Amino acid sequence: MEAKVALVSGTREAYGLGPSLRAVELARSTWHHHTRTRVGYAEKYAHPGRR
Repeated sequence: MEAKVALVSGTREAYGLGPSLRAVELARSTWHHHTRTRVGYAEKYAHPGRR
């Protein structure tokens, strides 16, 4: 999956997102899920007063 996401990332500028996703048979929702910024577990569940 990560290889497909990386491939689309490299071809997105030249060919557009839609054609790039279709070429590697990757759903748009999967693309967005894998490219959004992720927050680590410790940061996500850290107590606001305890850092």
